[in-house]
Amino acid sequence: MTNQPKIDDPRCREAAAELLRRHVDYEPEANITSAVRNFLTITGLVESGMIAEEVAPAPGSVRSVDLTALNAYIEVKRRIGVPAGMVPDPANIAQLDDYLEQAHAASGVTRMGVLTDGKRWLLRWRGMGPVRTAPPY
Repeated sequence: MTNQPKIDDPRCREAAAELLRRHVDYEPEANITSAVRNFLTITGLVESGMIAEEVAPAPGSVRSVDLTALNAYIEVKRRIGVPAGMVPDPANIAQLDDYLEQAHAASGVTRMGVLTDGKRWLLRWRGMGPVRTAPPY
Protein backbone atom coordinates (compact mmCIF):
# COMPACT_ATOMS: atom_id res chain seq x y z
CA MET A 1 0.00 0.00 0.00
CA THR A 2 1.17 3.49 -0.78
CA ASN A 3 0.05 6.53 1.17
CA GLN A 4 0.13 8.87 -1.80
CA PRO A 5 -2.04 8.31 -4.87
CA LYS A 6 -0.36 7.89 -8.22
CA ILE A 7 -2.03 10.58 -10.28
CA ASP A 8 -0.71 9.15 -13.53
CA ASP A 9 -2.35 5.76 -12.87
CA PRO A 10 -5.37 5.40 -15.20
CA ARG A 11 -7.27 3.44 -12.53
CA CYS A 12 -6.99 6.40 -10.15
CA ARG A 13 -8.27 8.75 -12.82
CA GLU A 14 -11.17 6.40 -13.57
CA ALA A 15 -12.07 6.16 -9.88
CA ALA A 16 -12.02 9.96 -9.56
CA ALA A 17 -14.10 10.34 -12.73
CA GLU A 18 -16.67 7.85 -11.42
CA LEU A 19 -16.85 9.70 -8.11
CA LEU A 20 -17.47 12.99 -9.89
CA ARG A 21 -20.00 11.40 -12.26
CA ARG A 22 -22.08 10.21 -9.32
CA HIS A 23 -21.95 13.75 -7.89
CA VAL A 24 -22.97 15.34 -11.19
CA ASP A 25 -25.80 12.82 -11.69
CA TYR A 26 -27.04 13.59 -8.16
CA GLU A 27 -27.04 9.92 -7.26
CA PRO A 28 -28.20 8.69 -3.85
CA GLU A 29 -25.79 8.97 -0.91
CA ALA A 30 -25.24 5.20 -0.87
CA ASN A 31 -23.95 5.30 -4.46
CA ILE A 32 -21.60 8.18 -3.69
CA THR A 33 -20.43 6.35 -0.56
CA SER A 34 -19.55 3.31 -2.69
CA ALA A 35 -17.58 5.51 -5.08
CA VAL A 36 -15.72 7.14 -2.17
CA ARG A 37 -14.80 3.72 -0.82
CA ASN A 38 -13.61 2.60 -4.26
CA PHE A 39 -11.59 5.78 -4.72
CA LEU A 40 -9.85 5.32 -1.36
CA THR A 41 -8.88 1.71 -2.12
CA ILE A 42 -8.00 2.07 -5.81
CA THR A 43 -5.73 5.03 -5.12
CA GLY A 44 -4.04 3.11 -2.32
CA LEU A 45 -4.90 5.69 0.32
CA VAL A 46 -6.53 2.95 2.42
CA GLU A 47 -6.61 -0.83 2.20
CA SER A 48 -10.08 -2.30 1.81
CA GLY A 49 -9.92 -4.13 5.15
CA MET A 50 -9.31 -0.83 6.94
CA ILE A 51 -12.68 0.59 5.87
CA ALA A 52 -15.91 -0.06 7.75
CA GLU A 53 -19.40 1.07 6.77
CA GLU A 54 -22.28 2.33 8.91
CA VAL A 55 -20.38 2.39 12.21
CA ALA A 56 -21.83 3.87 15.39
CA PRO A 57 -19.61 6.75 16.57
CA ALA A 58 -19.93 5.49 20.16
CA PRO A 59 -21.38 2.43 21.87
CA GLY A 60 -25.13 2.78 22.22
CA SER A 61 -25.44 5.52 19.61
CA VAL A 62 -28.47 5.17 17.34
CA ARG A 63 -26.69 7.06 14.55
CA SER A 64 -23.97 5.78 12.24
CA VAL A 65 -21.08 7.19 10.27
CA ASP A 66 -21.12 6.29 6.58
CA LEU A 67 -17.48 5.15 6.44
CA THR A 68 -14.57 4.86 8.82
CA ALA A 69 -11.06 4.57 7.48
CA LEU A 70 -8.08 4.40 9.79
CA ASN A 71 -8.72 7.20 12.32
CA ALA A 72 -11.20 9.14 10.18
CA TYR A 73 -14.95 9.34 9.97
CA ILE A 74 -16.27 10.02 6.48
CA GLU A 75 -19.82 11.33 6.20
CA VAL A 76 -21.29 11.41 2.70
CA LYS A 77 -24.11 13.63 1.49
CA ARG A 78 -25.65 14.14 -1.94
CA ARG A 79 -24.63 17.77 -1.50
CA ILE A 80 -22.75 19.07 1.53
CA GLY A 81 -24.16 22.54 0.99
CA VAL A 82 -25.48 24.94 -1.59
CA PRO A 83 -24.93 23.96 -5.23
CA ALA A 84 -22.84 27.00 -6.10
CA GLY A 85 -19.62 27.31 -4.17
CA MET A 86 -18.41 25.78 -0.97
CA VAL A 87 -20.93 26.81 1.68
CA PRO A 88 -21.67 23.68 3.71
CA ASP A 89 -25.05 23.19 5.35
CA PRO A 90 -24.63 23.83 9.11
CA ALA A 91 -26.73 20.73 9.84
CA ASN A 92 -24.21 18.55 7.98
CA ILE A 93 -21.33 20.11 9.93
CA ALA A 94 -23.19 19.65 13.21
CA GLN A 95 -23.84 15.98 12.40
CA LEU A 96 -20.16 15.26 11.74
CA ASP A 97 -19.02 17.31 14.74
CA ASP A 98 -21.46 15.36 16.92
CA TYR A 99 -19.98 12.07 15.72
CA LEU A 100 -16.49 13.32 16.60
CA GLU A 101 -17.65 14.41 20.07
CA GLN A 102 -19.43 11.10 20.71
CA ALA A 103 -16.34 9.13 19.74
CA HIS A 104 -14.10 11.21 21.98
CA ALA A 105 -16.48 11.04 24.94
CA ALA A 106 -16.78 7.25 24.63
CA SER A 107 -13.15 6.36 24.08
CA GLY A 108 -10.97 9.43 24.54
CA VAL A 109 -9.85 8.98 20.93
CA THR A 110 -9.66 12.10 18.81
CA ARG A 111 -10.68 11.35 15.26
CA MET A 112 -10.66 13.38 12.09
CA GLY A 113 -13.85 13.83 10.15
CA VAL A 114 -14.46 14.35 6.46
CA LEU A 115 -17.70 15.63 5.00
CA THR A 116 -17.98 14.98 1.27
CA ASP A 117 -20.41 14.84 -1.59
CA GLY A 118 -17.82 13.30 -3.89
CA LYS A 119 -16.76 16.64 -5.32
CA ARG A 120 -16.08 18.76 -2.26
CA TRP A 121 -14.21 17.48 0.77
CA LEU A 122 -14.25 19.27 4.11
CA LEU A 123 -11.88 18.24 6.91
CA ARG A 124 -13.08 18.58 10.50
CA TRP A 125 -11.67 17.69 13.91
CA ARG A 126 -12.98 17.95 17.45
CA GLY A 127 -13.22 21.52 18.73
CA MET A 128 -12.29 22.97 15.37
CA GLY A 129 -14.78 25.84 15.53
CA PRO A 130 -16.56 27.50 12.63
CA VAL A 131 -16.14 26.37 9.06
CA ARG A 132 -13.75 28.48 7.03
CA THR A 133 -13.77 27.97 3.29
CA ALA A 134 -12.01 31.11 2.03
CA PRO A 135 -8.35 30.78 1.03
CA PRO A 136 -6.07 29.53 2.48
CA TYR A 137 -8.58 27.05 3.89
